[in-house]
Amino acid sequence: MASKRKGGTKYFEFHWTIENFSFWFQRSPCSVASPSFVVNEMENTKWKLWMWPKKRDEEYKIAIYLEKDDTGSDTELKFQFELLAEDETVLISSPKAETCILKKGNLCGFSQDVDEIKRYIERQTTQPCNIKAVCRMWYGEGKLIDIGKCFGLTRIQSETFCFSWAIKDFSYLNSDKNAKVFIKSHLNKPLMTFILYLTKEEESANEIINIDIMSHQNTKIVTFETSIQDVDGNKHFCGKEDYSVQGKGKIGTFKLKPTKQELDDDSKNNFLPNNVLSLNFNFV
Repeated sequence: MASKRKGGTKYFEFHWTIENFSFWFQRSPCSVASPSFVVNEMENTKWKLWMWPKKRDEEYKIAIYLEKDDTGSDTELKFQFELLAEDETVLISSPKAETCILKKGNLCGFSQDVDEIKRYIERQTTQPCNIKAVCRMWYGEGKLIDIGKCFGLTRIQSETFCFSWAIKDFSYLNSDKNAKVFIKSHLNKPLMTFILYLTKEEESANEIINIDIMSHQNTKIVTFETSIQDVDGNKHFCGKEDYSVQGKGKIGTFKLKPTKQELDDDSKNNFLPNNVLSLNFNFV
C-alpha cells in the first residue's frame, strides 16, 4: 500500500495525448494503445491504456481501459479517467472511482456515449484534432495527494494523396475491356492500383462505372473521394467512401456517378473532350 502523508493517499496521473484523434475516431473500428508507463511509487508496476469505439444496440460509445502490463503480483487499486479537449476542457469522465484487482493482461475501465466528443470534433476549425486521456491511480482511502505524473503520446499516422487519371477512348470501354492505373507512394513504393470497368444495371441498359481499389501496403483505413473534371477544368464531385480494411489486397469497389450512358449522351461534350474522361482522386 502507498504510504500516507498528512492524512492523505498518494495518487499518480498518466497523461496520454492522441494526435489526429478525430481521424481515428471517425473512421476506425480498431483499438489504439498508449505507450507503457511505470509507476515507481506504486511498487514499480507497469501499465498502459487502451481506447476503442464500441457499438451496442445501434448506439456508439467510446471505451477506455487500464491494463496491467507486467508479470508481478496482483495489484488492487482505484482509478478514474477523464478525456480532455485540447484546451483541457473535460469531455468525458468516469462517473466514480473504480476499484479493481488486476494481474498481467487484465483490463478494467468504462465506456460512455460519444455525443460530447462528436460536438467537440465538429467545433474544431482545423482537422484532424487531438484529445488527451488522463488516468488517476491510487491505493486505499483518504484525501488524494499528488505524487507525480508522466506523459505519453500516440500519433495516428495518415498520408494524403491526390492524382488525376485521364482515360482515353472512354466511349469504347465495354464489359470486356477495363482501364487500370498504378500509384506509388511518396517513397516510390507500390501503394494502390485502381481498375475501372463497367457492369450493367439490372432492369435497364445503363452501364455502371466501377473502380476496384487494390492496396499494396498494410492498410487499415482508406477514405476515397473522386470527381470528374469538365472541359473548362471544373471539378464535379462524384462521391466519397470510407473503407476499413486489414492488410493488403482489395479494399473495395467505388461506384462512379454518372453512368457511362449519361457521359456518352452529353450533347455539349463537357465531360468527354476528345473522348477522354478526366478523373481526380483524393484518398487518405
